[in-house]
Amino acid sequence: MKGISELTKVVTRELRLQQLQTSGTVPRILTKSRSRLIILVSHEMRLLLLAVVAVAVTVAVPTTPPPLDSDLRLRLRNSRLERAAPPLVATSATLYVPEDWEMHDFFNLAALPPAVALTLASLATKRADVRQALAFYMVGYIVVDALWIANQPSVVKAPATLQAHHAVTLLLLLHPLTHAPHLKYVAMMTIVELNTFLLILRRHIARGNQVVETTFAFTWLAIRAVWFPILAVHLACCATDWGSTARYVIVSTSVLALAALQLHWTAQVVGRSALWQRWRQRERAVGGKEAVEERRRVVFL
Repeated sequence: MKGISELTKVVTRELRLQQLQTSGTVPRILTKSRSRLIILVSHEMRLLLLAVVAVAVTVAVPTTPPPLDSDLRLRLRNSRLERAAPPLVATSATLYVPEDWEMHDFFNLAALPPAVALTLASLATKRADVRQALAFYMVGYIVVDALWIANQPSVVKAPATLQAHHAVTLLLLLHPLTHAPHLKYVAMMTIVELNTFLLILRRHIARGNQVVETTFAFTWLAIRAVWFPILAVHLACCATDWGSTARYVIVSTSVLALAALQLHWTAQVVGRSALWQRWRQRERAVGGKEAVEERRRVVFL
């Protein structure tokens, strides 16, 4: 802006000098003024030329970088994706694989509800076809469970005891399937599977569930500790229409053995219960081991 104002002043002065020349009076400063004008014009021309060259260079030279090689572009893209992607988690840390005993429990939790449903239907309807369907279903369930335990004994705590139990149960199931008048006793025995289902369910839910715990305890005492001994005595003393003496001896003996096993399991469960443990601790706290033994002798004499 300063150069332009100077140029304007010089041009104005030249015009005045021309007017003086036409009038015949040329001042002495004419030559000096012309030289300043030439210098100023040449300076402005140099600035204008530099501006034009700068614009030309800016337009001619591209501002974008040259295209990358395809391999280099692919490597850069992959590196950006790796930085942006979340860290991968190992599959073994997220995928839960059940243990063998858990798979056996899941099988029982799936197979026992139909058995319980058929048992209740058999008790309610008293239809022969329903009773026969229950007997066949239980045979299939016992065979599969026995083969599973034989293949993987570690899935249960006492495999030998359970295999003996399954053998006796299978023998008892074959009796009503070959002797129809005793089909009614199948549901009376398989009602115990309701408690078996609750027993397995307790291992897979949070401890302290009062509904499950109370139902389990009630059904255990009512079915295993009370009903089974009564059923064994009834079959041995009151049941009729056996078909043969051999059937009577085998079936009644087997049911009595199962009843004794139920009482044995009941004693084990009670011995492991928290109530029994607290009672034992209180006894020891009151009189010590000798006093406990003395009270036991007095009670059992």
